[in-house]
Amino acid sequence: MLVDMATGTRFLRVSEIREQAGISVEELATRADIAYNTALSYERDVSELISKKVLRKIAKALGVRVRDLIADDEETN
Repeated sequence: MLVDMATGTRFLRVSEIREQAGISVEELATRADIAYNTALSYERDVSELISKKVLRKIAKALGVRVRDLIADDEETN
């Protein structure tokens, strides 16, 4: 997971952006052509391994750029 080790802050914004898009985790998984459990682990930001390929699929499914899925320092402070 993308975590600031000093603060424990998580950096993926999949849940926030998905909710803004008004779709379910199941719909996100279908649109991104990934397993439901994969979508859920990225949603909860608990994936041990972050795959660029999966992030690209999620971003495309949500209609955003990959960098939009990753919170910057200003958003996490």
